[in-house]
Amino acid sequence: FMLTPPSYYPTPILVSIFSILPQKEILREQIDFLRESEIIETTEIWIGKSDYLLSQITSVQDRKAVGYVEFGFPNVEIPEGARFTTTVIYKFSDFKEPVEIETPTDVKP
Repeated sequence: FMLTPPSYYPTPILVSIFSILPQKEILREQIDFLRESEIIETTEIWIGKSDYLLSQITSVQDRKAVGYVEFGFPNVEIPEGARFTTTVIYKFSDFKEPVEIETPTDVKP
């Protein structure tokens, strides 16, 4: 089966019992790719002073495009060598509130 990798992997990772490339080579390829990308990442974590609950995580990543970079939006491409920044903010709230999880009806086994 194929795993969908995060955007910073150069190629999809194929997982099988009979892997073509040893894990060491795959890891080396990913490390080289990350070095070429010149990633600078800053993560900020907010924790409540009185309740010590995690309330927010902000992650900012500045990097150089290595190879073809496409985001999950139509027609958004970043030329090789261009620097770009992505920001992700996770906010957490409604602690101790009940959560309902329903089985999807449109999914086939």
